[in-house]
Amino acid sequence: MSYYRKKPVIIEARQYVGTASQTHDVYLWVEENTLGSFEPLDVITGRVPCPASGVSIDPRDGAEAPPLERDRVAAILGLVADPALQLNPAGLKRHRQRAGLTPSQVAAMLAARGWDITQRDIFRWENQSSADVPPAVIEALAQVVRATTEDLTSITTP
Repeated sequence: MSYYRKKPVIIEARQYVGTASQTHDVYLWVEENTLGSFEPLDVITGRVPCPASGVSIDPRDGAEAPPLERDRVAAILGLVADPALQLNPAGLKRHRQRAGLTPSQVAAMLAARGWDITQRDIFRWENQSSADVPPAVIEALAQVVRATTEDLTSITTP
């Protein structure tokens, strides 16, 4: 399975061990020495720009994140491929050409939006396999080629 991620976000997670007072002191230090706190979901969904630095406190117990294909938040954000909703290779190629774009231009436009996608990915999706393209990428593709997601997808029964 291929994974696509938005870039250039680098998330470094640390679990602080100590008293509540010590943890709060660390948080305050980070707040004072970076661009401040932020809500990671707002950054991931594009509601706010990604800060150059900052801190976000995760109230969970620090347990390891589930694999992407079982991560409910990733699925909600459209970052996990949906076997029932697949990119239609012919639809992508038709709308890309209608928009007057080359595969490399589409890849560059997606990269400018923060997606780690190459010309090779676009070419493969148009000519070979496109079953691994998550809904969020399909939505970004539709915006780039000036189409609807319905124009670019095929609904399949798993």
